[in-house]
Amino acid sequence: MNHNMPKRTARAFTNALAVVSLCLVGAVAAGDVPPPRIHDALLSKPMPQPGIKIVYPAIGNPALVGPSRRFRMLLRANIAQSADLKVSLEPGWPTGEARVRNLCFSGKDKLIEAEVELPEKTPLRRPLDLVVRCGDLAARAPNAVFMTGKAPDDFDVVQITDLELRGAPLEPSRNLERAIAEINCIAPAFVIATGDLTYAGNPEEYKELVRVLSLFRVPVFAVIGNADYHGDQDAFFETINPYHDFTVDYGPCRFVGLDTGTNHIANPQGGYNPATDQRGTGLSDAQTAWLAGALASAGESLKIVFMHFPAVSQFNNGASIAFNREKFKELCAEHNVALVVAGHTHLDAAMGNDERPLSTANRKPAGTIHVQTATTSSETRAIHKAYSYRLIRIAAKEVACFSMRLDKAEDTVLSESIPAGKIKIASVIETLGEHKSRVVQTRNELNEEFPAAQVSVAIPKREFSGGSPAVRGGKLIDSYDRGEDRVFVIEFRLPARSRAQVSLTMKSPGQ
Repeated sequence: MNHNMPKRTARAFTNALAVVSLCLVGAVAAGDVPPPRIHDALLSKPMPQPGIKIVYPAIGNPALVGPSRRFRMLLRANIAQSADLKVSLEPGWPTGEARVRNLCFSGKDKLIEAEVELPEKTPLRRPLDLVVRCGDLAARAPNAVFMTGKAPDDFDVVQITDLELRGAPLEPSRNLERAIAEINCIAPAFVIATGDLTYAGNPEEYKELVRVLSLFRVPVFAVIGNADYHGDQDAFFETINPYHDFTVDYGPCRFVGLDTGTNHIANPQGGYNPATDQRGTGLSDAQTAWLAGALASAGESLKIVFMHFPAVSQFNNGASIAFNREKFKELCAEHNVALVVAGHTHLDAAMGNDERPLSTANRKPAGTIHVQTATTSSETRAIHKAYSYRLIRIAAKEVACFSMRLDKAEDTVLSESIPAGKIKIASVIETLGEHKSRVVQTRNELNEEFPAAQVSVAIPKREFSGGSPAVRGGKLIDSYDRGEDRVFVIEFRLPARSRAQVSLTMKSPGQ
């Protein structure tokens, strides 16, 4: 939502956004998808001599590595074409195990496109930092690579929105970190973050945003919001996601992320007016042409669009996109888009493409469903409820649900998102003789089951004697070193409206 007047009110909508003609996609390659739309300033800023920067993958648009064990990498670098690039993925794969192939140099923009091939070994169930080295030069992209294996047909996705991280003093509070812990526990396939992730778009807030996104154990795909445009308008693309518009193909679905711009100024001569300028600039003609290609090339895939400003909203569409709103709705109808997920309003809402609110009597309207989600921010910014997130369930190539039943009733408000605190996680240490156990207790207050929930247990290395510890109540799916700790990831079943307990036990060193 709006806080203060942006330094620059909008992109130039008469000009097409820069498109890089590279064989890159937001995630898993599929069909004839148009290339993602890169932020043009990333290609024009001076580079240090020598210097190297990872453009893609990024923390807000990571690479999902499927059975091919390969992903694309885009760099900007001032290095010789004969230079020896080395890649490592941390924690897990040291330099030399991942191979760099098919380098392509573009001298004009100092771009390097390459393919990274991973060795045949058990997929790592953890976020991986991508580290690129060339001699004494090094660049790191945190949480930039995830090994997904073959994507399932049925899976969950979580939406977060309007975090509005602030500086001086920095937020978020521990409540946001608890919400992230809940999301990590229910272990969705990935998270979509629908903009306004910072409050004013300044460097301190982006530094905090990187820290916060690094707390997720699952991939995060982020689009920009109007608040993110308020400060340094290049910072989002430099630190979070280099693309304005992009696709994510996963299982039977194509997800399309869109940049809906900043605040639309109704009266440019009068300047920004918070009472009237709640709409977003919207989509340029170039974007709608790109979107048409992204939807058409998806074929029979289930199509879901995520963006910051909604196209259909409450308030007589007073908070919706301004440019090409009707064209967007037409494209959704033409290409059978199942769901459009947005934020901005700080309220839960669900409406049909006909702009009628959904109700229990209109549970599955014909055509596209448009939802907005209450803020994943603090009480000071929340209109209705704080630290909320939306869980979207995909089953049988359909959106099975986008609203959780929050009580024992079979029905609930169809637009409802999940307020943080419905999944409670507590850990204790129990010692019996020479054995020390970490016990994690999880209480699920939702009327939904999570069959593959996860918890991470960190044990100081000084207490770890090697080997595999005994696990009860779940199964160990990964372990790795993180600083002074050894981290164990346990998968378990979390029943609806019930509790689950897992424990990890090992002998003390020397026993």
